[in-house]
Amino acid sequence: PLLWLDHWITLYEDLVGRHRIRGILIFSRDAFKHQFQVPGFFAYRASTPSGDVCAMALWYVSGAVAYYHLAASNEIGYRSQAAYALVGSVLEDLTHMGCSWADLGAGAGIRKDANDGLSLFKAGWSTSRRTAHFCGKILDHVVYERLVETSGNLETSYFPVYRKGEFG
Repeated sequence: PLLWLDHWITLYEDLVGRHRIRGILIFSRDAFKHQFQVPGFFAYRASTPSGDVCAMALWYVSGAVAYYHLAASNEIGYRSQAAYALVGSVLEDLTHMGCSWADLGAGAGIRKDANDGLSLFKAGWSTSRRTAHFCGKILDHVVYERLVETSGNLETSYFPVYRKGEFG
């Protein structure tokens, strides 16, 4: 999978610029390098007839469940709607691999908006919806307090407090 890391980084940088993603939401190259080496990781790519990568989708498979992690396209990928071909191919491959569930995740951000582009795209592939529960507990109080102090976000009800500046 590391063979495609450079292609992914180029596409991801385009995504970051296109959507003005900032701060903690941006994965580093090193973070992606580690993600590409996680057992069960799959990277799917769409290419132009000349062989240039125009879109990629990152997935993780654990047992009979596949998890859609991230996807990115360049301008050619957007114009050709390569994301649709990628998801269709991935879902077909996952079926052949024995997966019975594909978790497409939610839309972007913390505000629920069923009409944003990403939510509509994912809903078009879905046959059902499930509630996802995230851990809302502080497991390392020392590290958490250090993150809160560094962030300067002491007056907020958002959890985790140290991320409030990135979203609110």
